[in-house]
Amino acid sequence: MSAPTFQFDSGPQHRLAARLGIWIFLGTELMFFGPLLAGYYFVRFTDLAGLTLAARHTDLLLGTINTAVLMTSSLCMALAVAEAEAGNPRGAVRLLWAVVALGATFLVIKIGRAHV
Repeated sequence: MSAPTFQFDSGPQHRLAARLGIWIFLGTELMFFGPLLAGYYFVRFTDLAGLTLAARHTDLLLGTINTAVLMTSSLCMALAVAEAEAGNPRGAVRLLWAVVALGATFLVIKIGRAHV
């Protein structure tokens, strides 16, 4: 199997594209999470009693489990990419099925909590 053609003309061009990609990624994260954090602080300073009342409905155990499920899912996805790059499609597919199962687990926990 031959190696794929290189996408960039030179190393500096590759580094420039990687740096630009990281800045675009950071910008989109800022645009997504910035308003969420601003909204949280707005509610916190304007309606602390309401925020405290809403916090009573937070299930710490389910939140912790869902966080662990999402982090494990991300790890499985990264490992699947590594397996595919290493030329092990069978391992990659197994890990992708794990990602699907963990995603379904996340949804089941969310749906189950919504009906309580």
